[in-house]
Order: sequence, then C-alpha cells, then structure tokens
Amino acid sequence: MPRLDSAPTFGLMSSFDPTPWAGEIIFRRGATNVTGSAAWTVPVEDALTFLNGRGSEVGNTFGEQLAAELATQGIGGTWAVSLERNDKLRVKVSGAGAAAFSLGITGPDWSGLGGTVNSAFILGEHVVDMPINWLRGNLEQPMVFFTQGAASFKAPAATVVQRVQDVPTYLRILGNGDDDDTLPTTNLAVLDNAANDPATKRIRWGIDGDGHVYCTYPNGISAITWVSTTFRDRLGFTGVVADLGRDALVYDGSIGLYTLTAANPLPGLLIPSRPMESQEYNVDLVSSGRRKISGGWVSNRIGSYVGETIRLFVDGPADIKDLTRHFTNHFVGYINQGARINVYQDWGDSRRALAEDDVTDSQRAYDLLYTSEENGFRGRVRGSMSSTGPYQLTYPQRLRRRSPITIRIEEL
Repeated sequence: MPRLDSAPTFGLMSSFDPTPWAGEIIFRRGATNVTGSAAWTVPVEDALTFLNGRGSEVGNTFGEQLAAELATQGIGGTWAVSLERNDKLRVKVSGAGAAAFSLGITGPDWSGLGGTVNSAFILGEHVVDMPINWLRGNLEQPMVFFTQGAASFKAPAATVVQRVQDVPTYLRILGNGDDDDTLPTTNLAVLDNAANDPATKRIRWGIDGDGHVYCTYPNGISAITWVSTTFRDRLGFTGVVADLGRDALVYDGSIGLYTLTAANPLPGLLIPSRPMESQEYNVDLVSSGRRKISGGWVSNRIGSYVGETIRLFVDGPADIKDLTRHFTNHFVGYINQGARINVYQDWGDSRRALAEDDVTDSQRAYDLLYTSEENGFRGRVRGSMSSTGPYQLTYPQRLRRRSPITIRIEEL
C-alpha cells in the first residue's frame, strides 16, 4: 500500500558468485566447520539470495513461531498469518478452542498494529487485520503482545527471536517453490544452522540498512572463526572484532542474542544516504522495415527492451558516510556492462516490483513475491547493466560531500 515515504532509501546490488568456495571450509564455530555447498556452481541473484534465500527455514516463519508459543501457553485453535491483498498482515484462529483475542505493540510496531487491535469474528474465524503498513527494513525483536481472557504475554518467545531481514523474509518459507526460491537448501543460513543449530535453526544472516552483512545467533552457539579469508572479505568482514573500524559483536542479554556485523559495506552493494535524484524509463524498439513497391511499409519487429536511467549521488568524505573508495574499489568492479544488477527502489522491501498493468486475477498486486506499490516504483527491479562508464567522481561544490553519477540498466 502507498506510504508517506516519498523518497525511500534505495540500493544497487550485483549478483553474487559463490563458486570459488564450493566444497571449501569457509568458517568454523568452535570445532564445527561450515563448508560451502558443492551445489554452488553458478552465480546467484544477489547476496540476499545467497545469505538467507529470501525466506525463513521451516519452523521459523512468524506464523510458525507465533503458533508454537501460543501452543506452549495453552492457547487453543489453529493459527495462521498471511499477507493480504491490501499488503497488510492478518492473524487468525479457527477450529477447536478458537476464541476472541487481541494483539498489541511490544517494541517497534513492525507488523502495522498501530496500537491494540481486538479480533473480529468473520466466517467462523477470529481475525485481526493490521490497520497500518508494516515496517520496512530489518526487524529487531519482532514480537507482538497477545491477550486472550486472563492470558497475556509476548509472542513469539524471546528465545527464538532474531533480527530478520524484512517482513517478506519473515513470512516466506524456504522451499515454497516460487520464482525467488532458488537457494532453499544451500544458502548460507541453512548451511550454518545445519552444522551448528540443527534442532531449532535460530541462526540468521542478512544485510542491514547501511549495506553491511550481519549474522545473529543465540547464546550457546560459538562465535565465528574465519577459515577462508577470501570469503570473509567478500562479505565485508575483517576478522577483527571490537576494535575501531572493525567488525562489531554485540550481545543483547534480554533475549540472549549475539549480532556480528561486518565493518565494511558488502562489496557489490551500494546504499547511498540520499534518495535517487531521478529515475527515468526508456524503451529501445528493435525492428527492420522495408518500403513496398505498391506503397506503404512492411515491418519485422525483433523486440522491445525497457531500460532505466538512474541518477544518484555517491557519498563523499564530507557527508554522513564516505562511500567514495567503496564505490571505486568494491562496487564498480561488479557492475561491468552486461552484468546482473538489482535495483532495490525501497531497501526495506525485497520483493520484486510489479507494474499495475500486470496485476491480474492470478497475480495479485501484493504478495510475498511482488509489490505494485507506487505502480512499480517500489520493490526490486531485476536488470542488467547497459552503461559502461567511466564513472567520474566530481564534487559540484567546494566541499567533497557528494558526487553525481548516472547508470543505465536494462530490465529483465
């Protein structure tokens, strides 16, 4: 649904090639090795696909975690969580033991409750529809406050709560078979959990709002010791923790959760501090025509290709963060002409962009794969680089604050 943020944070991300680490030990936790999958034989969509598969493992979606905690607390009924056609969340209960309930906010209002919402009885089910938009971006301690009769508690349980990439990732289950489900069993989070937390799968990997890779893991899971320095560097980590300008390791004792965050932005990813200056569509129509002797023309249409010209600013040394050398040394090398690139028009929403003209009865305007918000000006645009550079970082003002550059992509 349309939101008030007319100029959201955006990101540009290249594809991710894991093939150099197939079959190689990449890191260990304690004495347990995590080895790259032998199935890492081709580049993948981008680093989000590689890190977490754009979804959650079985038992770790919001709906599953919520239902598990409610069962533990003795709450009856069959519980379900869904993203509705209006792009808002719904929680409902049906079946034996179902009863009226309410949900409230605890911490950031990530789900779009806006306050305490009482369930409505609709067609034999008790339903809570979130009245406002869910939070874009990383979810920190994504819980709700549940009340039913005399029972009142936070859910899911604090012992299973992690930082999650975004709401679609929290709702999508790996192995669902949709077009983004390309790495359900061999993404990094799955491999890490299989080796180190196979019973509860509480380890998560993702990328934060500044473009840094993070890993969250519960107390009792060993810290990472990097074995492959090339893999470490590819994710932006340095291997040095708790030192100035180095990887950050933070422990939240209230939920028993460690968060390891890379010191450097992910190579191949650019998230400027400012919104796009402009984003313009262009269409290349390729065809051949011949004039007929009798008059008129005949045409052989080969194809039409939709592209985008994006003008943006690269943060300089005098800005709130300096992306100059990241752009020159760790971004441009991944976006050569013809290379895959994804434009995240709203970094907090990793779904694919969908134009309103492409909405049908079988393809909803909003689901866990697509968003048609702002007629396709939100969500992820999948494309290839058509521009070749060079990219000259100049500063229009005396201060080295920001450099305007222009890139061109062709949509897939």
